Amino acid sequence: MSEKKISLFSKIFYPIVCFFGVIGILTLFLFVRIQTQNMEKTLIEEHLLFAQILSLQIESYYYKGTWPFLALKKLSESKNILFWRLVNSDGEIELADNINLWGKKIQDKDFKTKKIIVKDSVLPSTNERIKVIIYPLRIKENGNPWTLWLGISLRNIRKAQKELILAIFSLSPLLLLIIYLFPFYLAKNITTPIKRLVKATQIIGKGNLDYTIDISTSDEVGILTHAFNKMVKDLKNKTVSLNYFDTIINTMADSLIVTDAHGKIELVNEAAVKLLGYKKEEILGKNINSLVEVKPYFSFKEETKKPVESLEAIWNVKGKKEIPVICSCSEVKNEKGEVINRIYVVRDITDIKETEEELIQAYKKLKETQDELIQTEKIAALGKLASGTAHEIKNPLSIIMQGIYLVDSLVPEKSQELKETIDMIKEAVKRADTVIKRILNYARASELKLTPQNICEIIDQGISLIEEQLKFKNIKIERDYPPKPIFVQADRVMLSQVFLNLATNSQDAMPEGGVIRIKVYEEDDQCIIEFEDTGIGIPQDKLSKIFEPFYTTKKPGKGTGLGLAMVELIINRHNGKIDVESEVGRGTKFTIKLPKLKEE
Repeated sequence: MSEKKISLFSKIFYPIVCFFGVIGILTLFLFVRIQTQNMEKTLIEEHLLFAQILSLQIESYYYKGTWPFLALKKLSESKNILFWRLVNSDGEIELADNINLWGKKIQDKDFKTKKIIVKDSVLPSTNERIKVIIYPLRIKENGNPWTLWLGISLRNIRKAQKELILAIFSLSPLLLLIIYLFPFYLAKNITTPIKRLVKATQIIGKGNLDYTIDISTSDEVGILTHAFNKMVKDLKNKTVSLNYFDTIINTMADSLIVTDAHGKIELVNEAAVKLLGYKKEEILGKNINSLVEVKPYFSFKEETKKPVESLEAIWNVKGKKEIPVICSCSEVKNEKGEVINRIYVVRDITDIKETEEELIQAYKKLKETQDELIQTEKIAALGKLASGTAHEIKNPLSIIMQGIYLVDSLVPEKSQELKETIDMIKEAVKRADTVIKRILNYARASELKLTPQNICEIIDQGISLIEEQLKFKNIKIERDYPPKPIFVQADRVMLSQVFLNLATNSQDAMPEGGVIRIKVYEEDDQCIIEFEDTGIGIPQDKLSKIFEPFYTTKKPGKGTGLGLAMVELIINRHNGKIDVESEVGRGTKFTIKLPKLKEE
């Protein structure tokens, strides 16, 4: 079903008619409203003056011990005054037009007012809108004045308002005629020259470039007609083959986008239509930034001063699809050096980027494998070196220990200083022997005896060796174990050593006491153990080195630097992974991931 076309005459005529119609109605409405307000204002002013005169009479008679009944009677007979009340300072009605109200308490709190009040109200008996004047008198009791209340009728104003509206309606045919004729004349004067231009355009569009429009006026329409005739003449002199130009740009493999100085797209080729994902009609006339989102290092903003040559960027086109491109931009300037167009030539390099990404991933994987091999070789070499060094040191230590025991036995009476020296040597040799044993354990990397084990039982077994020490040092252990046991393929002795070492480190990190939190849970085919303490934490610059052999953050003599190296070695041999997070002053958390034993 074809849409009904609306003529330009209708588009001009009817909106103007509606506009002036609305303006006329609003003007009349405001006129009636203002006149009504003025009449109300005059009525109120008259009765305020009346209230002032009456209040003076009431005050004068009050001090004489009587009331001005004659004046009050005339007040009751007034057409515009519906009621009157004389209210004392306690809110009681002293006098009123209705004798039944005398002595009754008034409910309105405005009886305490010290200023003149004029307010809207409703007459209860008829629901008629009225005005109420509350006029304070100079008669005072307990610091509060008496007040005179007048109910003013607005009936005469409503009547005058209706008469005014009827008078306006009687003039409405004349107003409608004026509203109709002016837009009709204006629309005709605008649309007639435009129709002539449309007719000329259609004729020229059919190829008749000799057609011109007769100029009969010197106003803006005449100027437009003269400009049209000149355009046709220039078009005839400078016509080129657009088909030839279109063939060239549409056979380009790269996308071509031409915009004006503000980014509005004026021309695209077929490659650009395919790249952007829109129809050609949807692209033309749109701002390029509304169709393409580009990373910050490439912009189409007006402030761009220099043209861009072969710059890589990511274009987010229709559907937020990311397309890597190489884009170059050149500028077209007018005689004044102002940019009037920008020409973008864009090449889709998705295939190239995919190949690059594959190469990068392959390189990363190769680098990771290389790093693992280097680390393995380093650990193996370090193990051999440590093993040989340990054997070389162990024999002299045995001789030193035997010698010190011999000295201890051959000298029955020893001075306190000698006794302390012998004990110090014994303690130093034992500590050195312990270090050597750890080095040998690290270097041997004995064969694992893997069996199905309950991970929670292994954790408890490792911690049980120092649990009493932890309690003595005011360190609490919080366990969060799953209700159902989780089994892993593990060497029970070696894996329990992991948790013993972690608990020992946590103990050293909490000299003032604290909490060790152990949480065990499943995640896919992994068993996750989180081992966290509230100790002093590890600085970030040292965190990456804690698993290196012989590296320690403890004070000299307090650690060998092999504990966490052994932990990582054992976890790696169990095909697991260990990560660490730490914050100075808040504590350290180790996260261990081990392959979960599948249920049969």
